[in-house]
Amino acid sequence: MSGNKDHHQNDGFLFLYTCFLVTFISDLVFKVLLFGAEKARVDINRRQREGIDSAKQYPVIF
Repeated sequence: MSGNKDHHQNDGFLFLYTCFLVTFISDLVFKVLLFGAEKARVDINRRQREGIDSAKQYPVIF
């Protein structure tokens, strides 16, 4: 009987460990995606600024 009780206690620990691991991995994936999106946004803004500055050198009317 006591072996069965220990088994149930380990199930609780395993459940908490699994929840923690899933949360950690999800958070890590989210941060990687967020980093990629932020880098893309900065690159787009930089290229847009370069295009605007280049266009201002010529008599282009928008």
